[in-house]
Amino acid sequence: MGGSRHATTDDDALLSLRLPSRPEAVSAARKALASLNGDLRLVSEGVLADVQLLVGDLVTTAIRHGEGDDVSVVVRAGTAVLRVEVGDAATVGDERERREPTLEAAGRWAVRIVELMAHRWGIEHDAGGVGVWFEVDRPDSESRLETSGETPPPLLIRTTDDGDYWTVELGGELDLYNSTSVQREFELILDRASAPGVLLVDLAQVTFIDSMGIGVLMSVHRRAGSAGWRFAVSSMSPVVASVLKMSGLTDRLTADSPP
Repeated sequence: MGGSRHATTDDDALLSLRLPSRPEAVSAARKALASLNGDLRLVSEGVLADVQLLVGDLVTTAIRHGEGDDVSVVVRAGTAVLRVEVGDAATVGDERERREPTLEAAGRWAVRIVELMAHRWGIEHDAGGVGVWFEVDRPDSESRLETSGETPPPLLIRTTDDGDYWTVELGGELDLYNSTSVQREFELILDRASAPGVLLVDLAQVTFIDSMGIGVLMSVHRRAGSAGWRFAVSSMSPVVASVLKMSGLTDRLTADSPP
C-alpha cells in the first residue's frame, strides 16, 4: 500500500457525489467518471477503464459492508495525478488476507485489485466512517481523449442446453447490480439438472466485470466442481480477459473449456 498523499492539489474537487447505498450506485459512479473525463480529458481511455473498475469495487464494498445510508465519491486532479476518494468503504482496510474470492467475500478480492492497479492507495478512518483513496498518474499529453458516452447495454442472460451440455451466455455489466440474477441462473441449472454435465460460460459480450462478477464465477466454479460438473469460461471479451489475467484466474476458469 502506497503512502504518498502530497501529489494532488488542495483545489476544490472536480467531482463530488453522494450516492444512495443501493446497487445502482456502482454504475452511476462509473458513468459520472466517464462524463467527467469526456469534459476534462484527464486520463486515457485505458486508464479511465482502470479507474472505473477500482471505483466500482470500492463503491460495491461500501454498499455491502458499510453502515451508512450513502456512499461518497470525490475526484481530484493535480497536474500529474488523478486521486479518487470513496467514503464509507468499510472493512476494506481489514481485508488483508489473500484468501480465495467468493460471492460472499468479494471485498477481499477488491483489495487485491486496488493493490495491483493503483499507483498509490490508502485508508482513512474518521468519525464519519472509513474512506479509501487511490491515485493514478496522469499522462503529460494535452491531446483530447475521446469517450464514447454510450449507455451500457442491458444485462443479457441466455441459457441453452443440449442434454448434459449447458451454455450460459452473458452480456452487459457483471457487477453488484446484476450479480444476484446471474448467480440465480447458475443455481437453477445446477439444481434442476438430472445429472452432472458440462457447464460453459460465454463472456464474449460482457462489457464490464468487477470483484462481484469474479465472486460469482468462483462461487459457481466451486459448487459445480464439488457436484461433479465440468465448469469453464469458454470465451471472453478483452475486458474480461484483462481482469481475469490480472487476478490470476484465467487458467483456473478456462481449464475445462472445450478444445
